[in-house]
Amino acid sequence: MATDEELMDDAVDMADPRLADTRPSQIPTHKALQMTGPDGNPLVLFDNFFPATPSGKIELKSETLAKRWGAAALLPSWRERQAPHPLMLISPSSDKRISSTLGSLAGSRKAAPLLMNPEDAARRSLGHGIEVRVWNDRGEVILPLEVTDDVPPGVVASEKGAWLKTSRTGQTISALVSADLRADLAEGACFNDTPVEVSRARPRGRGTLPPTSRARSRIT
Repeated sequence: MATDEELMDDAVDMADPRLADTRPSQIPTHKALQMTGPDGNPLVLFDNFFPATPSGKIELKSETLAKRWGAAALLPSWRERQAPHPLMLISPSSDKRISSTLGSLAGSRKAAPLLMNPEDAARRSLGHGIEVRVWNDRGEVILPLEVTDDVPPGVVASEKGAWLKTSRTGQTISALVSADLRADLAEGACFNDTPVEVSRARPRGRGTLPPTSRARSRIT
């Protein structure tokens, strides 16, 4: 059976000059490596490295995107938010896990807290450290609350990739994400465009919180 180091070396082209003769298995995890171009100089945007667009520039107005995705993709535009719930849930990766495929790691066995701005927490009479119910029409998740200025009002955040058993409902935040809503470009999943509401969770032992699934949802 191949070792982790052998798998890494086999998966990445070691002849790529940008690795600067560094074996993939020896790339440090605590710092970034400076990538270099064919001339041996560090890659610097708009110096010796340019966007792969027809103009070689960052295109805010993109005929290429418009040809592929329609006239609406020609220029970025602002659209009024239409959502049934007042908070927008974002679900980033973390330095402990990227998705549930890394479920063997200890970080996946513990529920990531829900980050909420103090204004939103005060409006709902929610305090730091309590358990909260994060819900929408697709399901509900029980998470510990962290009140912090790290997120702006109107936004809540919780890292993705936790095991289902980390929530009393048997669901994670992925259950709250619509499988039908698609991004305007590339039609990808809108993991960071999920409207939710948050309220205080029922104390443990008082009633049950069965898993719910009223609509198809994406799983990470």
